[in-house]
Amino acid sequence: MERIYDALGRCLERIWLPLRIMGAFNILDYILSVIFLSYILVY
Repeated sequence: MERIYDALGRCLERIWLPLRIMGAFNILDYILSVIFLSYILVY
């Protein structure tokens, strides 16, 4: 169980670091991609 938590923690750190570096730009990009994907799914 702890091994799984360690792996998840490392993955989260790997994802979180660029998120912190990019900041708002990454969040904006994420929101835009979600809107784009939902638009494709609806139409």
